[in-house]
Amino acid sequence: MADLVTARIADRLASHTPSGPSCSTGSAPWCGARTGPPPLAALVAMNLFGRSADRRRERRWHLVIPSLMGAVGFSLAAVWNGSTALSLTALSVAAAGVLTCAPLFWSLPTAFLGGTAAAAGLAIINSVGNLAGFVSPYMIGAIKDATGSASIPMYVLAFTLVAGAAAVLTTDKHVVNR
Repeated sequence: MADLVTARIADRLASHTPSGPSCSTGSAPWCGARTGPPPLAALVAMNLFGRSADRRRERRWHLVIPSLMGAVGFSLAAVWNGSTALSLTALSVAAAGVLTCAPLFWSLPTAFLGGTAAAAGLAIINSVGNLAGFVSPYMIGAIKDATGSASIPMYVLAFTLVAGAAAVLTTDKHVVNR
């Protein structure tokens, strides 16, 4: 569930960059300025959260907090869709949160699955995640077409991140945090 929610939402970040001059118009500096900050924010967040999780030997909250950051970022991007600067800032927070979740997530299943169960469990998780990566663009497009709003799909993404965070909190901290 958490992989479906977090790792595959990262695939959608690229399609939700703030509106502005099109990259096809030849405005390369503008394209770089508006598409560069989200992955840079994610780079910083991944390093900070990863090091902190390893230092404290704590996994659950180090996965939940970035997930909630992503939810807040997507929600604010939906609210601030009229301002490129604010929307870009919100998407940078979303990218930092969502992209940080992916590497932290993979420590969870291996904490309570072992041997062949771990191999099978990881295969199932990866298969469901890949299926979600295929289906989610169509789902986002269908929601956008049905509602006529680009904001509602952002709220759906935010909701799924919150649901994923809640699912992670149901895991036993003594099993996961080692």
